[in-house]
Amino acid sequence: MAITLGFTEIVLAFFSFLFEFEWRQTRNASDRNWPVLLQNARRIHEYATQGLTQSGWTYNVKGPSPIWTSSSPRKIFHSLIKNNKYESALVGTINKKVENGLIPVLDHASELEKTLDLQEVFQRFTFDNICQLVLGSNLASLSVGFPPNEYEQAYNKFEEAIFYRQIVPESC
Repeated sequence: MAITLGFTEIVLAFFSFLFEFEWRQTRNASDRNWPVLLQNARRIHEYATQGLTQSGWTYNVKGPSPIWTSSSPRKIFHSLIKNNKYESALVGTINKKVENGLIPVLDHASELEKTLDLQEVFQRFTFDNICQLVLGSNLASLSVGFPPNEYEQAYNKFEEAIFYRQIVPESC
């Protein structure tokens, strides 16, 4: 029998964790302040991260779509990458895109003796693989003729913004 959790149950579990964390922090204190969650409502994410970091806990809530809550995003990423199902899906998706997307595009360009921008080719290849893995949809932006794709263009702008925000120093 599978147990499925709805949004309400997950939110209640989250607040139960925060309540238990606060109770453990103040159980020996003489001046308990029970409405701590209300006081920390503006910084609820930081408060939850503090609790998870101090406890060293990582939660895996299984439901219609799995939710991981951890004090370390690296733990989540590592557990995803080492998952056999994810690894086989990744390999299958990439192999299929190479056979049905990359090779036909390169063959077509070779037959026409056309020059290709390899950066654009591999950006489209990456975008199609990400969409297939995350969304379960093949947008086929990597196909002969490079059809314009608004989603791919938006993704590229998003990727560039993240790059400038996280990698490029503020002085630039």
